[in-house]
Amino acid sequence: MNSAVSLKKVSKESKGKSSCGTIQGSVISPLLANIYLNTLDRLREKYGLTHGKLVRYADDTVIICKNKKRANHALSLLQYIMGKLELKLHPVKTKVVCMWDGKEGFDFLGMHHRRMTTETEHGKTFQETYQYPCKKAMKKIKATVKVNVNSRQLLVAKEEDLIKNLNLKITGWRNYYQTNTSNKWMQALDWYIICTFTRWYNNKHQRRNKMSKVGFVRKNIYKKRTKKNVCCITQSCRKKNVGKPCEGKPHVRFDEGKEGLRPLTYFTFTF
Repeated sequence: MNSAVSLKKVSKESKGKSSCGTIQGSVISPLLANIYLNTLDRLREKYGLTHGKLVRYADDTVIICKNKKRANHALSLLQYIMGKLELKLHPVKTKVVCMWDGKEGFDFLGMHHRRMTTETEHGKTFQETYQYPCKKAMKKIKATVKVNVNSRQLLVAKEEDLIKNLNLKITGWRNYYQTNTSNKWMQALDWYIICTFTRWYNNKHQRRNKMSKVGFVRKNIYKKRTKKNVCCITQSCRKKNVGKPCEGKPHVRFDEGKEGLRPLTYFTFTF
């Protein structure tokens, strides 16, 4: 079993096939992780329910605790169980995060979770947990936009074809990362796409100022909405109510105590 779940990354220089294990990133890797970490789930249910609630997706895990003391107990228990499984926690990604003051947050499944202050229409403020794309996810989607729009070989392409091709890339990304608290990051991506198309337009017409005609390009893209089979990028990025996995509720759970509503401390770790 140990040899079956061991992950070996095949280097580009090596053309030979590995005799054991699976390639890193293989589709079967999450399945093998769930099989091997089933022991972790059983031991947690038996000994660790009083320390907090465990949320695991393959090898990405979060433990929700009420205070730092319970989080440290959960960490000690995790380290003990991992030792029995001959596994180690990631030294950089493993950390205890306090969600109370909003100074810290954590990444989980591509989303960053952080507690922020929100103001209502009547001027009242309250604390709310925001979920929005993490820095790594934003960097990756921007790289995708740049490759599919502002490449030298695409200067001869039509604007409609670029929009149609790019929408195939960003629709799934939007459906996953769109939440009630991620509009700011969606608008940032919207503006980046407009600027990328502006650079493409100026390169196509051999203009020195790469950001000139930004208003013209933006207006031109908006006009594409009325044409058949041409989706507006800005419209697809800002679309709301794409799904209700959490029905607009924050992923953080709150407990009522003597001091009022208190957010639970998050302890995050990755194997």
